[in-house]
Amino acid sequence: MKSPRLLESASVVSSLTLLSRILGMVRTMIAASIFGSTLAMDAFVIAFTVPNLFRRLFGEGALSSAFVPVYTRTLEQDGKAKAQVLFNSLLTRVGLILFGLTLLGIGGCYLLDWTIHHSPSLVQALKTSGDYDKVLLTSALLRILFPYLFLVCVLALLSALLNSLGHFASPSLAPIVLNVFWIGGLVWLAPVFGARPDQMIIGVAVAVLIGGVAQVATQIPAMRSRGIGFRPHLVGAPPEIGEIRRLMVPMIFGAAVMQLNILIDRAIAVGMVAGDGAVSALYYGDRLIQFPMSLTGIAIAVAAFPILSRHVARGEMKEAAEKVAASCKGILAVTLPATIGLAILSMPIIELIYERGVFGAVDSVRTARVLILYSLGLWAFSGQHVLVRAFYSLRMQSVPVRVATGMVALNLVLNLSLVGPLQEAGLALATAITGVIQFCLLLFLLRRRLPELRGLGLLPSFYRSLSISIVMGVAVWITLAYGSPVGSSTSARALRVVIPMLVGIGIYAAASALLRTPEFLTVASAIRRRFKKS
Repeated sequence: MKSPRLLESASVVSSLTLLSRILGMVRTMIAASIFGSTLAMDAFVIAFTVPNLFRRLFGEGALSSAFVPVYTRTLEQDGKAKAQVLFNSLLTRVGLILFGLTLLGIGGCYLLDWTIHHSPSLVQALKTSGDYDKVLLTSALLRILFPYLFLVCVLALLSALLNSLGHFASPSLAPIVLNVFWIGGLVWLAPVFGARPDQMIIGVAVAVLIGGVAQVATQIPAMRSRGIGFRPHLVGAPPEIGEIRRLMVPMIFGAAVMQLNILIDRAIAVGMVAGDGAVSALYYGDRLIQFPMSLTGIAIAVAAFPILSRHVARGEMKEAAEKVAASCKGILAVTLPATIGLAILSMPIIELIYERGVFGAVDSVRTARVLILYSLGLWAFSGQHVLVRAFYSLRMQSVPVRVATGMVALNLVLNLSLVGPLQEAGLALATAITGVIQFCLLLFLLRRRLPELRGLGLLPSFYRSLSISIVMGVAVWITLAYGSPVGSSTSARALRVVIPMLVGIGIYAAASALLRTPEFLTVASAIRRRFKKS
């Protein structure tokens, strides 16, 4: 089976991810204008954290990461028929487990409601703390969103299967489908459920659930075109199922550790930041960070993972190391300038995207502070995706798990130290510091376990990209301060973002071309090939 070129595969993922992120930004803009940083939005963010948590634990995280190298090796060595049996057997077992978890989650929500309504002391405590309405609304939203847990984890397995076969379009199309339904829920379905925010947010949750069904359905044509169907297979599991299970255990623990940081951040935001809106500010800032990270770190990591697994399965360790190095260099070349650009343009970006409707100037300031501090770790967050998948390809799952475990303790200490003086922005700064340290540790340990990675120029690449990015940042700051229009109109706000951004892109591209940096030449070559094909 011929390996697709890494950057061309990544460009497919990145192109569709760009469209998804644009729609996601439109979705978040509409949500901010309708709900702002209110109780309803806080409740939705908390409720949506649960299916997202399981998606990253059992879907995109442990399950996909364990499945891809085993399926790729089975396909390479034993043929398509045995690989099909492996897929059917795994999906059957995963589906039953997810169905059980969904029922337990919905039952738990009903039990929580029953407990609250039959415990006057608990009701009084929740009302005294101001959390009574938020808890009940979160429970109602969870009952709707728990079935989405089942759908999104099945989607992750189908996407991993298609990625293993070199098909990236349909899996990358799935988030676009969800965003279309989500936007439809905000615009058309939410008002059907009522005029109050706590009623309208129920309609949004229903739209997300319907979108989950559509996401899974989107993968079926691509599977059929490759002769892949699904037949339940519960008896006589192939031995590879046991291997996947053994690989998943440390991955689940590692993913749980990483997701624990998110839960801790949001729990501290609810419990230690006065009033409503802290969770929403973190959510709105995170959405903006996810935009460049998905286009670079996640897109490149998704494309690189099956290629890395194939090289390792063939014993081609030098080639695997070269793919890791190329992936990291490409990520640094894009995310370091994005890091500096986001930090400088944080306030203009948030004013343009979010500040309308019930989302006011105070909300913009809170979210801008979060975005600035999140952005400091953007390059590290993105690079981690490649490094972790490199360990998974090498079947060294325990290494990123141990690193992530240590980072939970560090993140908690930093959270508690910084939330007092900086409020929710302190939580963002703690996340950024932890992310940078985690990236450096992972890279250090990977170089020891994959010695072929040494001498491939990662550190010089970092310094080159950082130096050019600093020059670009100075130009962006000067342009914003002295060459951008003032005013509160939409056109003025847009120009305050677009003009400095275009100047920054131009300066960065010109400096990279003038210095003939290898990263820029590689990316430019991939873009030229892409345009020739289209």
